[in-house]
Amino acid sequence: MSCKKLKLSSNGKAVSWSLLTANGSPCNWTGITRDGDKKVAKIDLLDYNLGGHLPRICEGGSLIRFTAWDNHFTGSIPISLRECKSIEKIWLQNNQLTRNLSEGFGVYPSLSNIDISYNRFYGELSSDWGDCQNLTMLKFEKNNITGRIPPHIGQLTQLRILDLSSIRLQGEIPSEVGKLSMLYNLNLNDNKLSGPVPQELGQLSNLELLDLSANNLNGPIPEKIEECTKLMSLKLNRNNLNGSIPFHVGNLGNHGTILNLSQNRFTGEIPTQLGKLSKLENLNLSHNMFSGFIPSSFKELISLSSIDVSYNDLEGHLPNNRAFLNASPKAFIVNKGLCGEAQSLQPCNSTATSHGNRKKGRKYLVIIILSAL
Repeated sequence: MSCKKLKLSSNGKAVSWSLLTANGSPCNWTGITRDGDKKVAKIDLLDYNLGGHLPRICEGGSLIRFTAWDNHFTGSIPISLRECKSIEKIWLQNNQLTRNLSEGFGVYPSLSNIDISYNRFYGELSSDWGDCQNLTMLKFEKNNITGRIPPHIGQLTQLRILDLSSIRLQGEIPSEVGKLSMLYNLNLNDNKLSGPVPQELGQLSNLELLDLSANNLNGPIPEKIEECTKLMSLKLNRNNLNGSIPFHVGNLGNHGTILNLSQNRFTGEIPTQLGKLSKLENLNLSHNMFSGFIPSSFKELISLSSIDVSYNDLEGHLPNNRAFLNASPKAFIVNKGLCGEAQSLQPCNSTATSHGNRKKGRKYLVIIILSAL
């Protein structure tokens, strides 16, 4: 009966390692856990400052956990990992590992967690990932992955975290993502995704964090987003989204802490319903084409600590709110005519309105006078 043994040797900046066969020897080495047959069941080498290439693993077919994150491993991952059907967890993030995704990874019926973020993996996302149906976390952030998001991703109904940010994905977000009913963190930030934001995202009733920023998405914000009642952070900045902000966004008031819609093409007035976001801490509406007044309801945003409405067409009085009063002057530049007590702004004169209702009130007054005539 053979088992695996960890060998460490100094390599200057890091420590290199290899797994050697040791007939009849126990494997009581740090980071190595055996099963009852003395086969390696778990390899845990997290943050050990290790370097070199990964050796062949899972040759006995009993490995269930392979964690080697925060090291200095380089080169291709071992091809033996592809056939490791017993594996349940793969954490290799923060190394310099490489290989084509389709060649390095297979279909793992028991896999629940995989994180290969911050490496140099390449190739396209295969539809085979949809067959790893026990996955609860899939994180591929910061790699050289290309192609499209396969619709088969919708088969991962146990998925709770999906992070495909900062790679090179293109095409539209498949509507099948809306089938991931357990998902609470969806991060597709910093890709080349295009097309509309799918209405089906409104089906993600457990979603707490949604980041679609830094893509080429267009069209309006889907109104069904209000059905994501647990949403805490909504980041749609740096896209080509247009239209007005649906007032339904104000229905996210129980949980929402971050709303970033900056650097888009939104128009129209800022809806007063945003004042219902009582937990909101960070609001960025800058670099759009919003017009009219900042709603007086914003004075109710008692949790707000950061605000930016620069580069719009806004006018009138700033709300009497701590975040507005303490904001940097840059938060208000390039607008039509904001006034108030914040730094660098002119004080409002007697004709300046503190809310958007006064202007509308004039319209009602004209109608009443004309009716009397």
